Amino acid sequence: MRESGHASGASTENANVNVHILDCGLTLLVEEMASVRSVAYELLIPGGIALDHPGKIGASHILAELTSRGVEGLSARELSDSFDLYGIRHSESASMRRFGYRGLCLGEHFSKGLELLSRLVLSPTLPEEHVSAVQALYLQDILGLRDQPSRWASVELDKVYFPEPYNRSSLGEEEDIRSVTRSDLLNLWREQFSPIGSILSVAGHVNFSEVVQWAEKLFSKWSGKETALPAFGQVTTAQRLHIPYESAQEQVVLRCKGPQFGDEHYYAAKLVSQILSGGMFGRLFSEVREKRGLCYSVSLRHSASDEYGSYFVYAGTTPERVAQTLHVIEQELERLAGSITGDEFHRAKANLKALLVMGEESSSSRASSNASDWWMLKRVRSLLEIHDAIDQVDIAACDACLRAYPFHDPLVLTLGVKDLRDEGNSR
Repeated sequence: MRESGHASGASTENANVNVHILDCGLTLLVEEMASVRSVAYELLIPGGIALDHPGKIGASHILAELTSRGVEGLSARELSDSFDLYGIRHSESASMRRFGYRGLCLGEHFSKGLELLSRLVLSPTLPEEHVSAVQALYLQDILGLRDQPSRWASVELDKVYFPEPYNRSSLGEEEDIRSVTRSDLLNLWREQFSPIGSILSVAGHVNFSEVVQWAEKLFSKWSGKETALPAFGQVTTAQRLHIPYESAQEQVVLRCKGPQFGDEHYYAAKLVSQILSGGMFGRLFSEVREKRGLCYSVSLRHSASDEYGSYFVYAGTTPERVAQTLHVIEQELERLAGSITGDEFHRAKANLKALLVMGEESSSSRASSNASDWWMLKRVRSLLEIHDAIDQVDIAACDACLRAYPFHDPLVLTLGVKDLRDEGNSR
């Protein structure tokens, strides 16, 4: 890879991905895919829930949604009709550290899709009459959380596990969302929607030179200062938490530290998660659910960003079996190092490679993964690089990963009628 320069107008090539810095400062990534007829885009803008002002947590959600409710020259209905007329599927969202705009269309309609995207970002009208309707959408999500106990448990766990401000609810706070005004949203848009640090990733049936020309024209008036994201602090471990909830089921969730993106153990962690939770042959499914019948669902996943990595475990069981379920889960996690067999290792590697290949064949997947790579690495990994990195992991590397990031002293939360702390099970 030849690193992209920071000067406006600089273009480089990274594997199959062309990189160009627009005059406004926006980073443009373009992957030409001759084998598909579609084009996908993903625009990432630094900002989001971690930067919402105190007392306005969740305003970013409302802002992202409201940008699609009308732009200069087009009402909400006219804007929606324009997307539909060209068969452009689109979505707008806000997460903890960024706003995201995604779209998918046929190659012949991409110039129109890019035009509409630029208008969403540069000239949203944020109509007053739509604010309450959008607030109602997110309030419904928050108020419906108790009807989704597994999701509720995860949200509450992360409020304790992650440091400020990354422990904010991904849904926003009810009273904060109710208090958001159009003025708040307009100020948020002015503060955070900047081309500096933003990434526009395009993949599919396109020509790089044409995309550069369109993008330079459409985003030429975009300006703003770089948005500084808060530093990531220390996570919380070695605690037991409980949320009382009248239910015939008991939810168990836990988090503990894992390799972050770019860590030398990152790919080994992906294989460890496959060994533990790669379908019906995963150890947790086999030992906790199949052999002992302790729960109706159990899973583990490894998630990572450029600032943190963690393992997340979920189990759905009954109050009578929750203590044994948690005991067996922790037992299986702690005994994994030094006990991985050749068969389960090779099966995990085959599954991980299959997921990689199948997940990267579409234009949408390529646009998304390229944007994510650039966000975290300032470069794009090729499929060959990822494939080779997985190939280089062996059982010894998995054991080294487990020694570096042992499943010790996780943060555990139960939600239901059974509080394990009453039984003296805290560690």
